[in-house]
Amino acid sequence: LAAGADEGFVARATNRGDFGEGRFAPCNGVIGCLDCQFRAVGKYGALPFHLHLRNVSVDPSARRRGVAAALVDAAERRAREKGAGTVTLEVEDSNSGAIALYEKLGYTIDTLGNLNAQSKYGRVVFGRGIMTKLL
Repeated sequence: LAAGADEGFVARATNRGDFGEGRFAPCNGVIGCLDCQFRAVGKYGALPFHLHLRNVSVDPSARRRGVAAALVDAAERRAREKGAGTVTLEVEDSNSGAIALYEKLGYTIDTLGNLNAQSKYGRVVFGRGIMTKLL
């Protein structure tokens, strides 16, 4: 991660046998990770100081066990500590599993493929949505 506004979180299996014996030994039990970036006021459209989740990755054998939700929760707690009142993320329109997860965690989706998005988020991207949660 770059110095400054970037932060990261990892999830480790406490009982590595739950995810396939020895599979995660080479990576010290890491089964998921999240990287994020604190973004300044005005740098990305009309958004206030906020945390943007850039990548959430969970090993396929550890999915649907609450790992991604725990990683997002840790990032949200860090955002509150640093005074950010909003968390954002981008998601592919076709990734229905991720969209469902983030909606369950309290995020709402807005399309990036329209001109309203350009003023709100600072850019237009087709095929993706931006999800936002107020903390």
